[in-house]
Amino acid sequence: MSPVKFALLLALVIGAAGLSIWVLVLAIESDHLDGTTLRAIIPLAMLAALAGRALARGHSK
Repeated sequence: MSPVKFALLLALVIGAAGLSIWVLVLAIESDHLDGTTLRAIIPLAMLAALAGRALARGHSK
């Protein structure tokens, strides 16, 4: 895997996971943690998981 692709995937994993955690913390602090919040986090969690999977698969080769 090229260093540029590795860096981009790593940034994507960190960014998506960080945004997910940030949204959860804000929802918990404002006492609005419900299904709508969790539905908003699902795409971010999926993005982080897919990028992490690609990162792990490309790193092992």
